[in-house]
Amino acid sequence: MEIFIKKFKQWSFLKQKIHYSRKLIPLITEGEVWWCSIGTNIGSEVDGKSYKHTRPILIFKKFSHDSFLGIPATSQKKTGSWYVSITFQNKEIIFILNQLRSYSAKRLTDRMGMLDEDDFRKIKIGFHSLFPNDVSNIIDPSVFQEGTREIPENLSIVEITIESDPSLAE
Repeated sequence: MEIFIKKFKQWSFLKQKIHYSRKLIPLITEGEVWWCSIGTNIGSEVDGKSYKHTRPILIFKKFSHDSFLGIPATSQKKTGSWYVSITFQNKEIIFILNQLRSYSAKRLTDRMGMLDEDDFRKIKIGFHSLFPNDVSNIIDPSVFQEGTREIPENLSIVEITIESDPSLAE
């Protein structure tokens, strides 16, 4: 338990250092793979490794010059719909689709390289295959009318029912 607490303390200090750093934010491009300080996380959330708490991250979608949607990678063998395996720099790496999240570009440490178009397309297809067709159409920005964020009238509506757990009632 003490070792685990130590990791949180180390990450806390590094996180503050990253946050207040005045280093230039790197220029990023969708499809690049970077070492990224993702930290020590909770539960089944993937952690960074080494004293920098880093792990390879794919720049999946760039939001602005300093933020992006990233997909972390692992070298451990994983199978299932949440994982996409590719060969990158002569090594097999697996992108963990269910760990996709927003990151600050301040967390990036070193650029590893760029995925080729086929591998990046494979990851995009893997991501979109996780959603039913009607929902994935909403995620695809091409369904929106040009110059607006309104959903076209001819797009089918998906009804989502969420059953509540009576044990969670207040």
